[in-house]
Amino acid sequence: MRRVTRDDVSTPYSTCKKCGCKTRSHELEAAEYEIFVEEVIIGSSDTYAAKRWEEVDEIEKYERVTEPVVMCHKCWLQVQASFVKMVKKNFDNWNENISSNVAAVKKAINTQVYYDFEDGETIGSLKTLAKTLKEASLDGR
Repeated sequence: MRRVTRDDVSTPYSTCKKCGCKTRSHELEAAEYEIFVEEVIIGSSDTYAAKRWEEVDEIEKYERVTEPVVMCHKCWLQVQASFVKMVKKNFDNWNENISSNVAAVKKAINTQVYYDFEDGETIGSLKTLAKTLKEASLDGR
């Protein structure tokens, strides 16, 4: 069976990745569903009919097979604050020595994408680092 994520339904409640409370505030990873086909009777003869008949239709149904990974807003704000602080602290060093900090810069960019933080200044800093990293890789430094 094939697995899909669904954009047409809301994120189901799950436990916060950090504190364990029930939430659906920040979806980090979507729930996965398996699609299966079920036959449904849409029409049939009455109980007193001489000839019995049934009209059957196939419909697709979804069954959730993996829970979403979510984080409550309180924990998300804490993680964002510590991430912003870390990027501000390391930005100058990373920007000056981009070739020796490739792994750290990539990890910071991936963290930003995963958590979808909203701090504009940090997003701008990471875009600058990504641009510098791209230029450095093209130059062969």
